[in-house]
Amino acid sequence: MRRPVNVELPGPRMDRRRLKTRTALVAAARALFAERPAQDVSITDITDAADLAKGSFYNHFPDKDSLAEALLVSIRQHVESLVTQSNEGVTDAYIAVAQAVCTVLNFAVEDPQAASALLRLTPNALRPEDPLYHGVASLIRLGHAQGQMMDIDTGDGVLIVAGIATMTLFRILERPDEVQLDGLAISICAALLRALGAPPKRSKAIATAAVAKLLRHRQAR
Repeated sequence: MRRPVNVELPGPRMDRRRLKTRTALVAAARALFAERPAQDVSITDITDAADLAKGSFYNHFPDKDSLAEALLVSIRQHVESLVTQSNEGVTDAYIAVAQAVCTVLNFAVEDPQAASALLRLTPNALRPEDPLYHGVASLIRLGHAQGQMMDIDTGDGVLIVAGIATMTLFRILERPDEVQLDGLAISICAALLRALGAPPKRSKAIATAAVAKLLRHRQAR
């Protein structure tokens, strides 16, 4: 199983004691942000969960928002890296979209805490301009360049992908025992591709192939 995503830590000059403290703060914050909205988590909550004095927090972060932003950026970059790896060598926009969605769903199953924190820390989860969806926008533009998705502008295309993917993530994370992951992923990806203009038969074929290739967990835990 892939190691849980973590915040990138400072360079080699940080001594081991400071590194251990920062790591503990980040781990505590990620667990708390996965459970409840950021506004409901205090610095005291974080330091208590990390079993550290409150003053230790300010040796690493100026405020809670700085820690939350660092955590969000780190998780987002990790997901983007996974999608980039999954789509290496893929040239068709429809296939790339389906594989991107399947990669994100697999990430949520393998590291539900990180996925939950990502959703809670993304304040504009359904706004096409949010940095989380820059890669999706690139895929929609690729589709346009290939003569595909021509009835969908970039913003609307991002909204379609963001809306379907976000709602699916919530369902997987909140009711994992009720989800048949492979069947859900095929249905979701096929519906998404049809919404972007792909023919129904091709949508189903692409979705089925993407699930077979990228979903390592056939049943959500």
